[in-house]
Amino acid sequence: MYWGALELPFFSLLEDLLINREQALTNWCDEVQQAAWRALDQAIEKIGESPTALKAAVKARSILGGKLKVIFDPIQKEVIQ
Repeated sequence: MYWGALELPFFSLLEDLLINREQALTNWCDEVQQAAWRALDQAIEKIGESPTALKAAVKARSILGGKLKVIFDPIQKEVIQ
């Protein structure tokens, strides 16, 4: 799910780095984050709709959102500078 979704964007990153580094890195960060959210959503769909599953889904979304922010906010700030 996750890595397979990033294969084509990764090749685009390699090509685009030569043309416009900042835009290429911004696009890559966006693709990675979108792939992570899609993978989580696909996993959540498979766990059902019980109260325990819904609670786990909310917690998982919170954790993923927090970790993506920690990882990508500094990278995106660096790219902009």
